[in-house]
Parts: sequence; structure tokens; C-alpha cells
Amino acid sequence: MDLLTFARGKNSEIFQSTAFAQNAIAAEPLDVTITVGTGVAAGATAVNLACTTTVVLRKNLILAFSDGSTTVLLRVTAETTIGAAPAAVPVDAVAGDLPGIPGALTTSHEAVWDQLHRVIGTESAGFSLTDNVQTLTPATYEAAFTGTTWAEDEATSKTWAIARSGRFKAGDYALGQVEIAQFEEREVWVKVVYPDEEGTPARIYEGRARVRNLAVDPPATGVVDASWTWQGQGRPKRTDLTATTGS
Repeated sequence: MDLLTFARGKNSEIFQSTAFAQNAIAAEPLDVTITVGTGVAAGATAVNLACTTTVVLRKNLILAFSDGSTTVLLRVTAETTIGAAPAAVPVDAVAGDLPGIPGALTTSHEAVWDQLHRVIGTESAGFSLTDNVQTLTPATYEAAFTGTTWAEDEATSKTWAIARSGRFKAGDYALGQVEIAQFEEREVWVKVVYPDEEGTPARIYEGRARVRNLAVDPPATGVVDASWTWQGQGRPKRTDLTATTGS
């Protein structure tokens, strides 16, 4: 790694769960494992996938399938429900001009999905941690004997938030869930991933949140944008992928 370079913001990613029921406390969704039912060659535009839990694979979901030696990235191109019995899922490459998936898949390939949905078109997703503090000062009679005193403080509470801005994509499932979460005062689970200098995921912040201050800006001569803030609820979870353990 070149220590003279810095992490590029464009490699940051933001994900959100489906909005939880009203008055329910959000929880981190469980990982599910998706397996390949029938092997396919590179260039395939559909693949049979199965999962022991019935899940809905939304359009534009990106999955990384690995057999321990090779990894194939693919993008789901149409909403499809899968379960224990393999079902045909329309897929394509994540990027590039050639149609179909970039590599062959065998029945040994599997993908682990955290059941979170990428927020498409995000330009900025900054994580902030704020302390609410009070100043600790000595009693008046003590200060009279010591002269000038140096103030100290302590945090009485902490808050966190993720402020998102970027494109408005009306068909994006995650955006729709953001709107539902704010309109109906529901909680979601949100996760932001920041990269290292080589573009590899390095730090993850995630937790329960409520959506605040949703705004849609449709300039007459430009692209429609949307911004909002995920206001954290309770303590966030921090994972350091550059170390052996998170906190």
C-alpha cells in the first residue's frame, strides 16, 4: 500500500434495510447464504439461485459469489423471490460493455448477503459522532485558594448521524424505504462502508436510525437530487476491517 495516497471517497458505499414495522425497534438483519443451483458459463444472463430462507432479491442488488478460489460479481436485473428450491434470477455484470456475468458459476459458488439494500446514486454519505458535554468546575471556595483554574468537561450523551446527498432515482427500492421510514416514523438499519487507500472496505459504521429532513430538489435545468439524514438511535456498531476484531 502506498502510504502517500489517500482513500478515494467514490469507493464509499451506503446500505439500508427495509423499514421496520411502526413502533418496532430496528435490529441488524441476519446474513443469508445464496447458492448456485445449476452451473452457468461466463456471459449468462440468468442463473438458478437458492436460499434456505425465502428472500426477495431486488433489482440492482450486487452479489459476490465465491468458491474459495474465484469470485464472480453480478447484478440482479429484476426483482425475484427465491427459496429452498432454485429459481431463475435475471442477472448481468456490475459494469462493462459485454452482456452477462463476467465469469463462470458452479454449484460450489455461494454468496453471503446481509439483506441490506444499496442506496443508488449517492454522492455523499458522511458519518458524524457528536458529544454533548458539560464543563466541570471546582467549587468557588477552592478556586479562591488556587487562582486561575483549567476547565475540564465530560460527555453527558453522544449522538451519531449519516447525512446523505445524491441523485433521486424514483425506482430505487432503498429510496422508497427511506420515504416510508420518514412518513410513517419507522426505524431502519443503516450501514456505511468507507475504503482504504486501495479502495478495499476498511471501516464500517452501522446501527438503528430514523430518517430526518428528507428533501427532493428538482432543478429545471439539472438532475433531480434527494438528501436526508439518518439520525442514529442508540449506540452505533463500528467494525475495523484493517484489524483482527471490531468494536
